[in-house]
Amino acid sequence: MTGSYTVPELSPDELTLIRIATGIMQLAEKVQGGKPAKLPYPAPLQLGFSQLSKLCLLKGAARPKSVPDLLSWCQQSPLKDWPLELPEYNFSSDDTLLDDQIPTQVCSNLAELAGSNSQVLAELTQKRIIYSVFEISQQANAPDAYVEFRRFIITHPVATESDLVKRRLNLNPEALTKPLEEAYEPAPDSCLVGDCYQCCPNCGNLLRHHIKKGRVCDMCDYAGDGATGRRIHKQEEVYWLKQGLRRYIATPGIPELRLEKRLQELGGNLEVKLWPEFDRYDLRIVFPDGEAWAIDVKDWKNSFALAKKVEPIPSDPPWERAYFVFPDERRKQSYYLNAFREAAERVLKNKTDALFESDLIDKVKKKLGV
Repeated sequence: MTGSYTVPELSPDELTLIRIATGIMQLAEKVQGGKPAKLPYPAPLQLGFSQLSKLCLLKGAARPKSVPDLLSWCQQSPLKDWPLELPEYNFSSDDTLLDDQIPTQVCSNLAELAGSNSQVLAELTQKRIIYSVFEISQQANAPDAYVEFRRFIITHPVATESDLVKRRLNLNPEALTKPLEEAYEPAPDSCLVGDCYQCCPNCGNLLRHHIKKGRVCDMCDYAGDGATGRRIHKQEEVYWLKQGLRRYIATPGIPELRLEKRLQELGGNLEVKLWPEFDRYDLRIVFPDGEAWAIDVKDWKNSFALAKKVEPIPSDPPWERAYFVFPDERRKQSYYLNAFREAAERVLKNKTDALFESDLIDKVKKKLGV
């Protein structure tokens, strides 16, 4: 990363919300299979509750009476209705931190801000396993091993014992066996439909029951009956990625792999490399004339929160143009691109821009002459 980059300071209201979101994410990691949360609550959640209570008192607003009451707020009260000054975040009218006790995309986006700002003392640990893969692959000077491990968990959010055995037999270096085993945990019985698990027809993740929406996916926001998805009998010993890896590796990895495929399909002797130099950025493409572009794929629901988090795209491996790229689905949020460009002005320089996925494809086609 560039040495001149500094993380924007956060207001007290922002810090309060981010600490609550961080605590919710930590709490969700501890609660498996629908089991109730156990005391003590994560420190960021307790601190966020205390700060929110004080802010409410200062503003003469209703306040949560306890941490469980705060969790009810997070599930039932849209963020726009909270007594916090967060005008630039452009929250939608239905944005909450919890959806039926499951952290929302907005919640995970806000929690991500905690890891980059020294004002938030609690640090998320969900990426520990992928960092282990990084270190093992780097020590073995095997960047392809890192890429293939990461590709596997993105394309296999759910795996049977047979799937994992086959993968273990093909791991090189063998030291990657431990992080592979740590990446998965037994699928919860709460996701069973009869004797089978239903998988999302879009991304392959396990579907869970939602009191209002039927079967839902916490990776791609699918909601429906799941009838066209894969069904796996519980006797096959079913595993799924741990929540942190689903949230922070597999979910953003879906548009990364999709864009890689779309670029490769263009042909024209275009060189496409995924996570170059051990993930310096997401994609590096080199045109027949030698010009290189760096691509960093981002998929946050709230583009202003993303702008708070984003750092400059590294200059090594070198490139002539760089782009932050958003999935086309985000076009539905009319303010998305402009809000990001305005809030992330500090990193949109030195031949760096932001655009949607299909717009990038059009630029590549134009340069290739196809």
